[in-house]
Amino acid sequence: MRPEGVLAVTPMDLSDELDPALTATRLLHSSRGALAGAAPMGHDYALVTGMLLQPDYFESLERVGRGVSFYRRFGVVRDVSRAYTLLLVALLVAALAGAAVWASAVLAAGLTRPLTRLEQALGKVAAGDLSVRIEPRGPREVVALSQRFNIMTERLSAAREALQHAEREAAWREVARRLAHEFKNLLTPMSLSLHRLRRRTGAVSEDQRAAVAESLAALANGVEQMARLSEQFSQYARLPEPRFETLDLDQVVRSAVSLHEHEGVGVIVTQDPEPVPVIGDSLLLSRAVHNLILNACEASPPGATVEVRTESKGGQVVVEVLDRGPGLDPAVRSQLFQPYVSTKRRGSGLGLSLVRDVATQHRGSVTLDDRAGGGAIARFVLPRHDPPHPGEKGDA
Repeated sequence: MRPEGVLAVTPMDLSDELDPALTATRLLHSSRGALAGAAPMGHDYALVTGMLLQPDYFESLERVGRGVSFYRRFGVVRDVSRAYTLLLVALLVAALAGAAVWASAVLAAGLTRPLTRLEQALGKVAAGDLSVRIEPRGPREVVALSQRFNIMTERLSAAREALQHAEREAAWREVARRLAHEFKNLLTPMSLSLHRLRRRTGAVSEDQRAAVAESLAALANGVEQMARLSEQFSQYARLPEPRFETLDLDQVVRSAVSLHEHEGVGVIVTQDPEPVPVIGDSLLLSRAVHNLILNACEASPPGATVEVRTESKGGQVVVEVLDRGPGLDPAVRSQLFQPYVSTKRRGSGLGLSLVRDVATQHRGSVTLDDRAGGGAIARFVLPRHDPPHPGEKGDA
């Protein structure tokens, strides 16, 4: 039907869709683009009133409905997902916090453990134990600190040993000084008394004169031994400062051998054919070599021979004194150069100490070892001093 005065529209035949609408909701949702309501009018007619729409209107409306339904379901999922997300973030934060606490504990332990060891080591050092050492491990700074600590304790230990050695040396020299003083106080009246007795031997009867002379000789020998000990004590107590000059060590050795007066033991000297220049004090060096020769002669049996050799080895000069005595006593091997240590019945134990001190003053060294085939060998080592060649500048 079309009212009057209304422009005609495209005819639309909805008869095929009318019966289902009349038996149902009386609404027509035509896929051809019509939205209308239908009302029956008698048996053969029906009134349909509506409006034209886009042909895909109902399809679009259905899509919108599906979208609304989807977004409603998505809202539920979103709420659930948000709760799970918050829980996941909380767990992740807790895991990161736990990892951070663990990492900080490990790092702190790696730093505090070496510091604790250092603190304990410092406590031991403060208590006087300078043998403590720290294993350098951990961070680079801690390793460097541990190495510095070990160097410090080594130097402290060396300084303490040097101080103890100096204190012992001072005590030993004080003892030697007092002994030398007491010996001299005794030797003076003993020498005068011995001289008076010798002058009165003529007053002794003929049959007693030989016994008196023998006794006086024994007394004189004893006084001589005491004078020798007194001289050794005096030398050790007041070892003079060396007066350095350029010397031929061969000449020093010859002068030391010339002082040899030991009966029953010979001395053979083997010297370098070339001059052996050294810087030193001729008196102190001669005294040191003489003490080595004297020890070798006293250790040798009657009829034996002591060998003295001088040679250059690289930048050093070596004086070797060899004997065929009993060798070194293992009980005192490590103490041979300490004062008052001697294997001889009448020895003062100062000879080798004087030799060691002279070697130290001359930047040298002295050693005593067993000799192959029996006996002992003493090595007195000094730095060689070669004078500058002509045209070269000498030391200022």
